[in-house]
Amino acid sequence: MPARLLRLEAENFRSLRDVSIPLGDLTVLVGPNGVGKSNVLQVFSFLADIIRTDLQPALESRGGFKEVAFWGGEKPPSTLRIGLTATWTTHSTVNAPDNYELTVQSRALPGEGRRDGRRILMRREKFVFKRTHGRGRRITVSGQKATVTNTQGDKKTGHSDIGISKLSSGLSTLPRLAKTEGGAEVTAVARRLSSLRVFDVDVAAARRPSRHLMGDSNVLASDAHNLAYFLFELSADEETWDRLLADARSVLPQLSTIGFRVTGGSADEITSGNCDPL
Repeated sequence: MPARLLRLEAENFRSLRDVSIPLGDLTVLVGPNGVGKSNVLQVFSFLADIIRTDLQPALESRGGFKEVAFWGGEKPPSTLRIGLTATWTTHSTVNAPDNYELTVQSRALPGEGRRDGRRILMRREKFVFKRTHGRGRRITVSGQKATVTNTQGDKKTGHSDIGISKLSSGLSTLPRLAKTEGGAEVTAVARRLSSLRVFDVDVAAARRPSRHLMGDSNVLASDAHNLAYFLFELSADEETWDRLLADARSVLPQLSTIGFRVTGGSADEITSGNCDPL
């Protein structure tokens, strides 16, 4: 089955109090400024950073738990949660999808009469790899232990415990496991998440003509300043270009096609725009 991300859940992540978003081949978020569209994308950026660096560095690079947890309300939340449903591993299906869940909790340090406000972070992760037929696997990460449980339908067929550093993420650590311990499945999830890119488009820069710079046309910049030349290069692949236009027309039915014009000067520049097909 084609690899697909089916659903995102986020609870107490920045401005996302409690959301569950079904995801299709193309998902469009529409709404006024400040309603949380960008923070939906930041969930994926956060998970990708966890894979590259680990949980604690990913939190610290964003100002710590207090900055990542829900912004709003009279009382700051003590827990944030992220959940994903997907068909990323070899045997997953829509009826038996892969599930990943991360919960981070901020707790006051124990101690009678403690009033200094010091807190500790705790994390819990869960990977569930279901199977309609055959053996599945569930991995739970809590404290300094990862428990791998093999399943056959609703029955447990065996389990093993693996040591893991306190506050380390299973996404960044467990891909090192052997295939028999679930390493292949976790690797598939981590690889998919780390490949996701979040764009913060500078509309003014994206509208300007873009020059061909070495290594600048094959990858779309995060602010889309090279959009025109990136699309120009992409148009050479007819199949990919047709798919892109089909996606674009599903959002902008009035779009006929995208054309390009070379503007002269000391260095050629490419501009793009909607135009009638030739």
